[in-house]
Amino acid sequence: MKIYKIFPSLILAVVVSLFLFSKTVSALPSYMNDRPLDGIDLSELGDVFYDIGADSYGDDPYDTQSSAAIFRNTASAGSIASFIITLAGDPNGNTAGIYKYDDGSSPQFVPIFSGTQNSDAPEQATLAFYANGDVEVYGPSSALTVIEGYYTDFGNVFGFYLYYTNPNDFNDTRTFYSQDILNPDENPQALIYQGNNTDSLTLPGLNGGTFTDNEWIIAFEGDEYATSDKNFNDFVFMVESIEPVPEPSTFLLLILGFFGLCGIGFGKKIKK
Repeated sequence: MKIYKIFPSLILAVVVSLFLFSKTVSALPSYMNDRPLDGIDLSELGDVFYDIGADSYGDDPYDTQSSAAIFRNTASAGSIASFIITLAGDPNGNTAGIYKYDDGSSPQFVPIFSGTQNSDAPEQATLAFYANGDVEVYGPSSALTVIEGYYTDFGNVFGFYLYYTNPNDFNDTRTFYSQDILNPDENPQALIYQGNNTDSLTLPGLNGGTFTDNEWIIAFEGDEYATSDKNFNDFVFMVESIEPVPEPSTFLLLILGFFGLCGIGFGKKIKK
């Protein structure tokens, strides 16, 4: 059978497969949020940025927001997470970390930090992503907030979460996500900022350095958005060596466009 006879069928098969794939991924929560979030007072979060040297973000904590919500590790040695500040009502009852990206029905959590910043030593954790899908969290013995652990079958695509405990009622606990769609009423609970390769950061207990574009600051609101003070400075930390995951729809459009161009070019050759 000549190739020009089977090529249209091949194109059709690819298109159908991609369509079925798109229907599958559409059942998963979005990789992106609607940002920037404005109309709220972020001056206190701006002060946090000023304190660590991120002056560009302190000057404008609105337009510097990223819409990214889901990430993956980019470094073979793992990602580094650095504690910045926690101001939530009961810091010892709060935990921040990453969760496995799935449909949200039974999320798998990897806790990284819990408690309050130890000003005398760096609060820094390493997240090792192994080829078999396992993840390990470890840190220096001086780090009081790092929660060390080993987690199987986690993968390499994740979002960030904050587990919050009401200081007035320890039975009142909530989990907030970097994906708005997973939060109560799909409200925003986290603002995320990508490095600009310009500002020089000095995090608690650590040496200064440029805020590069593979570094991201995650700033959580510790109470439910609708009734909160909306200052997003309740739990703030930075993670490096990660990148946002593009929306599946964007990837599909690129693939479909490629095969469409191939089909047009092949058709012209046949006509000749």
